[in-house]
Amino acid sequence: MTDVLRIAIVHYHLRRGGVTSVIRQAVSSLSEHAIRAAVLTGSPPDEELPGAILSPVDGLGYATPGRWPCTPEVLADRM
Repeated sequence: MTDVLRIAIVHYHLRRGGVTSVIRQAVSSLSEHAIRAAVLTGSPPDEELPGAILSPVDGLGYATPGRWPCTPEVLADRM
């Protein structure tokens, strides 16, 4: 049995634009090499990311100035 390489890509949003395009291309390229990619994000994406395992993470998103949704330790546990 062959081990499958797995990676996680973490970004606080997947709105249309540059970073999402780069993530989409990375997931596509990785899947061509049988590498599984999980994408952790603070909110559901605006569009599909074929080949990615999408997982919204509560607290991984924009923070209000002076007020964080959770501590870094809590966020790390959630991821």
